[in-house]
Amino acid sequence: EIAACFNGVPQLDVGIRSDVLDNCLKKDGMIMSIRSLSPDILICDEIGTDGDIEALHMAFNSGVNIIVTIHGYSIEDIYKRKVFKDLLENSILDRIVILSNRNGVGTIEQIYSIEAEGDFKCLR
Repeated sequence: EIAACFNGVPQLDVGIRSDVLDNCLKKDGMIMSIRSLSPDILICDEIGTDGDIEALHMAFNSGVNIIVTIHGYSIEDIYKRKVFKDLLENSILDRIVILSNRNGVGTIEQIYSIEAEGDFKCLR
């Protein structure tokens, strides 16, 4: 969805220094990217499986910065999920941005900083 690939060709301009992987499992794409592309940043939409989390751990342990989305109804809903809890407990995330469609797609509702002990501090 990020680059809107059609037949393997990105339809959205995500920049000339971006590599877009298509038609593979997210976890496999992330692992291939980490091993062969030496990324500074890894961006992935809609994480949620154990394999996704394993790949994010690999990225984090390799020094790769990550930006991911996790879909949910609220911060409380997301916090109850195993995938999110794992990311928090391992200090992989440091910011959470809550988006909505209230004033159009991508409306920023809240921004949280994650403190060392896993608590949230609302920045906005």
